[in-house]
Amino acid sequence: MNYFFLSRAGCTLLGLIVLGCVNNVYAERSQSGSLQELLILSLKNHPQLEASRANIRAAEARLVRAGLLPNPNGTIELENFAGSGNNKSFSNSEITVAFSQLIELGNKRKKRSNVADAEVEIASSNYLRTRVLILRDVSIAFIDLLAAQYQLQTDTQIHKSATTLYHSVSANVEAGKAPPVEEVKARVELSRARLAELQTKNAIVSLRDQLSWAMGHQALPVEELRADFFSVTRPQELGEIYATLTRSPDIVRQKARIAQRQHAVTLAKANRIPDLSVSAGIRRFEASDDTAAVASLSIPLFIFDNKKTFSVEAEANLTEELASMRALEFGLKSEIAKSQQIVSANYEEFLVMQNDVVPSAELALERIAEAYRLGKLSLLDLIDSQRTFFEAKRQLVQSAGQYHTAS
Repeated sequence: MNYFFLSRAGCTLLGLIVLGCVNNVYAERSQSGSLQELLILSLKNHPQLEASRANIRAAEARLVRAGLLPNPNGTIELENFAGSGNNKSFSNSEITVAFSQLIELGNKRKKRSNVADAEVEIASSNYLRTRVLILRDVSIAFIDLLAAQYQLQTDTQIHKSATTLYHSVSANVEAGKAPPVEEVKARVELSRARLAELQTKNAIVSLRDQLSWAMGHQALPVEELRADFFSVTRPQELGEIYATLTRSPDIVRQKARIAQRQHAVTLAKANRIPDLSVSAGIRRFEASDDTAAVASLSIPLFIFDNKKTFSVEAEANLTEELASMRALEFGLKSEIAKSQQIVSANYEEFLVMQNDVVPSAELALERIAEAYRLGKLSLLDLIDSQRTFFEAKRQLVQSAGQYHTAS
């Protein structure tokens, strides 16, 4: 898509740029390892931005060139020599030195400058869009890595709990208080926990590389990212987001394209006015050693090509850009509406997980652990309760990550 919030699972750049990066992952801005710090590093050193800046410089050079007057032409003519009779030598030759200047009519230079100025605006909006895409990619990679860090905390807790449970069960088996099969079950659970922790650690290594590439292949300044990951705010109303559409990079770029096409139409109409070419100089007659002034005025005759097709083409291009603007605005509103549905659903899901599911699972685990200690429940009941609790914590991390990605 060419929309300004090119998305992954609904991640809108509206929240990143147009609304000033207000997402909660920005909460700890003063600390090293924050998203803001990584975004600043990305915008300073990302190689993609250098190409966009070069494009702006090229457009600015074209703007300067468009405002320059046409260069004059200098001519030297030698006539009546190397012929026959009296014209065999240079004694009867005529030498003319003249300068000619094209005079553009219809204010073409100003109109040409207007077209070039709009092209500078297009290049600038492309630069802004590149910045937005970099911020989007870095933000998504940041959230993914941050979620993995919190997942690792949960997996480490699971590993510790499984280790403690295994040692406790082993002691009970040695004391004859529990059958040997319970030690096998506890060992299996410990192996599962160790494997999950290892997988998350490997995922973090990969996600760090992804974040580094998103930043333009820069080394991350810290080992651990920092943000208020589990703090979320109610999503904005749809109307509030629609009101900011005019500031989106793609809308800004499309407006610049429309302006460029409008100026191109004006220039095409002006180009239907023939330009004058004025020439003036001095002619020397070798035979009499006399001189005389010469002058000429020329104008092209638009007989076969009256330049009308250029106007037709320019107007068609303008119509295309105006239609593209309408399609773009429609597409943006449609995508924003879909994204807001996803954000709202993620927000409600996170609140349920945080305020209901996780606390309930934790309370159930405490009671089942106490019942197991008193011999009222089996080890399998305790293991199932632990799995339920830790799975709820994993889902809480996943839900928070989905919310931040989509908002």
